Amino acid sequence: GHPGGPAASSLLASLRHLGPSEAVACDDRMVNRNPSLSDRGGRSVPTVCVPDILRFLQEQDRITDAERWDALHGLRAGGFAFVPLEADELEARLRNAPDRDGEPLVESSELRAVRRNLARLASLEAIEPRTEGSYVDHLSLAAVEAACRLWGDETVPVARTLACTDWVWRHVAFRAASWI
Repeated sequence: GHPGGPAASSLLASLRHLGPSEAVACDDRMVNRNPSLSDRGGRSVPTVCVPDILRFLQEQDRITDAERWDALHGLRAGGFAFVPLEADELEARLRNAPDRDGEPLVESSELRAVRRNLARLASLEAIEPRTEGSYVDHLSLAAVEAACRLWGDETVPVARTLACTDWVWRHVAFRAASWI
């Protein structure tokens, strides 16, 4: 067999001749670092991954924002790395997190998956700033934008906004800043 195993063998076989394929779908960060792949004949197609497909389906109104976010949550909970986190999703997750027993913010399963996913990336030292810099930048911007939106909404109690901002700082923004 191929030294990279069956998956690598299949990928290499597809690169010999892409045929009528319009894209190569592969959830491997080494492959997805390349915006496109070319076969032996010189034909190039873009590389895509599950988050790209989810975004496409959402843009085509085939799934809602909430359905896309739930699928992204499933990826995070399942251990996928480098799952995008956008300000809209983060803000919605913070707004929808429960508040009980006098606590202004109780971590939901979705927020827990974000926290654990980012902590796992940090513990594995998986972030390579030169190659994953755009992921880190996007994460930082999402954290700041979500927090700013909450602070700009006077209907959100100050204690809740403080708790959300603290959570974002400790688990998202700090992680992103430490990778830079």
